[in-house]
Amino acid sequence: MATFLLEIGTEELPADFARQALSQLGQSVASDLAADRLGHGELTTLGTPRRLAVLIHDLQPHQEDLVQEHKGPPAGQACAAGQPTAAGQPTAAGQPAAGQPAAGQPPAAGP
Repeated sequence: MATFLLEIGTEELPADFARQALSQLGQSVASDLAADRLGHGELTTLGTPRRLAVLIHDLQPHQEDLVQEHKGPPAGQACAAGQPTAAGQPTAAGQPAAGQPAAGQPPAAGP
Protein backbone atom coordinates (compact mmCIF):
# COMPACT_ATOMS: atom_id res chain seq x y z
CA MET A 1 0.00 0.00 0.00
CA ALA A 2 1.21 3.47 -0.84
CA THR A 3 0.57 7.00 0.30
CA PHE A 4 -0.59 9.31 -2.47
CA LEU A 5 -0.61 13.11 -2.44
CA LEU A 6 -2.91 15.03 -4.78
CA GLU A 7 -1.96 18.70 -4.78
CA ILE A 8 -3.78 21.40 -6.72
CA GLY A 9 -2.32 24.86 -7.21
CA THR A 10 -4.85 27.70 -7.30
CA GLU A 11 -5.06 31.46 -7.48
CA GLU A 12 -5.30 33.15 -4.10
CA LEU A 13 -8.49 31.84 -2.43
CA PRO A 14 -10.29 33.54 0.47
CA ALA A 15 -10.05 31.45 3.66
CA ASP A 16 -13.79 30.62 3.65
CA PHE A 17 -13.62 29.39 0.05
CA ALA A 18 -10.55 27.29 0.81
CA ARG A 19 -12.33 25.56 3.72
CA GLN A 20 -15.36 24.80 1.54
CA ALA A 21 -13.17 23.62 -1.32
CA LEU A 22 -11.22 21.28 0.98
CA SER A 23 -14.43 19.72 2.26
CA GLN A 24 -15.76 19.22 -1.27
CA LEU A 25 -12.40 17.95 -2.53
CA GLY A 26 -12.23 15.31 0.21
CA GLN A 27 -15.77 14.13 -0.53
CA SER A 28 -15.16 14.06 -4.29
CA VAL A 29 -11.91 12.11 -3.99
CA ALA A 30 -13.52 9.58 -1.63
CA SER A 31 -16.50 9.03 -3.96
CA ASP A 32 -14.27 8.79 -7.06
CA LEU A 33 -12.00 6.24 -5.40
CA ALA A 34 -15.03 4.17 -4.41
CA ALA A 35 -16.49 4.39 -7.93
CA ASP A 36 -13.15 3.24 -9.38
CA ARG A 37 -12.92 0.36 -6.87
CA LEU A 38 -9.69 1.65 -5.31
CA GLY A 39 -9.38 0.82 -1.64
CA HIS A 40 -7.69 3.30 0.67
CA GLY A 41 -7.14 4.25 4.27
CA GLU A 42 -7.59 7.65 5.84
CA LEU A 43 -8.03 10.75 3.67
CA THR A 44 -6.50 13.96 4.99
CA THR A 45 -7.27 17.31 3.35
CA LEU A 46 -4.76 20.13 3.67
CA GLY A 47 -4.69 23.59 2.24
CA THR A 48 -3.38 27.09 2.05
CA PRO A 49 -4.82 30.03 0.10
CA ARG A 50 -2.81 28.87 -2.95
CA ARG A 51 -2.78 25.09 -2.50
CA LEU A 52 -5.40 22.38 -1.93
CA ALA A 53 -4.22 18.87 -1.18
CA VAL A 54 -5.55 15.45 -0.29
CA LEU A 55 -3.28 12.90 1.34
CA ILE A 56 -4.54 9.37 0.69
CA HIS A 57 -3.08 6.78 3.04
CA ASP A 58 -2.82 3.07 2.13
CA LEU A 59 -3.98 3.50 -1.47
CA GLN A 60 -4.22 0.15 -3.23
CA PRO A 61 -1.94 -0.12 -6.27
CA HIS A 62 -4.72 -1.59 -8.44
CA GLN A 63 -8.47 -1.87 -8.66
CA GLU A 64 -10.45 -4.64 -7.05
CA ASP A 65 -11.62 -7.23 -9.56
CA LEU A 66 -15.04 -6.60 -11.01
CA VAL A 67 -17.26 -9.64 -11.41
CA GLN A 68 -20.29 -9.23 -13.62
CA GLU A 69 -22.94 -11.85 -14.18
CA HIS A 70 -24.94 -11.75 -17.40
CA LYS A 71 -28.06 -13.83 -17.85
CA GLY A 72 -29.11 -15.37 -21.11
CA PRO A 73 -30.83 -18.48 -22.40
CA PRO A 74 -29.80 -21.90 -21.08
CA ALA A 75 -26.49 -23.13 -22.54
CA GLY A 76 -28.24 -25.98 -24.39
CA GLN A 77 -30.42 -23.48 -26.26
CA ALA A 78 -27.79 -20.76 -26.71
CA CYS A 79 -25.04 -22.86 -28.32
CA ALA A 80 -24.89 -25.75 -30.72
CA ALA A 81 -21.49 -27.20 -31.70
CA GLY A 82 -19.71 -24.23 -30.11
CA GLN A 83 -21.58 -21.61 -32.18
CA PRO A 84 -24.40 -19.37 -30.96
CA THR A 85 -27.88 -20.37 -32.09
CA ALA A 86 -30.67 -17.92 -32.93
CA ALA A 87 -31.60 -17.88 -29.23
CA GLY A 88 -28.02 -17.16 -28.18
CA GLN A 89 -27.04 -14.59 -30.79
CA PRO A 90 -28.46 -11.50 -29.02
CA THR A 91 -26.64 -12.46 -25.83
CA ALA A 92 -23.41 -13.36 -27.64
CA ALA A 93 -23.48 -10.14 -29.67
CA GLY A 94 -23.43 -8.02 -26.53
CA GLN A 95 -20.62 -9.90 -24.79
CA PRO A 96 -16.96 -10.15 -25.79
CA ALA A 97 -15.40 -13.56 -26.21
CA ALA A 98 -13.34 -14.77 -23.27
CA GLY A 99 -10.12 -12.76 -23.08
CA GLN A 100 -11.25 -10.18 -25.67
CA PRO A 101 -12.00 -6.50 -24.98
CA ALA A 102 -15.58 -5.31 -25.25
CA ALA A 103 -16.61 -3.53 -28.45
CA GLY A 104 -15.28 0.02 -28.50
CA GLN A 105 -12.77 -0.68 -25.73
CA PRO A 106 -9.03 -0.60 -26.37
CA PRO A 107 -7.16 -3.84 -25.69
CA ALA A 108 -5.59 -4.15 -22.27
CA ALA A 109 -1.99 -3.00 -21.99
CA GLY A 110 0.60 -5.76 -21.86
CA PRO A 111 2.92 -6.42 -18.92
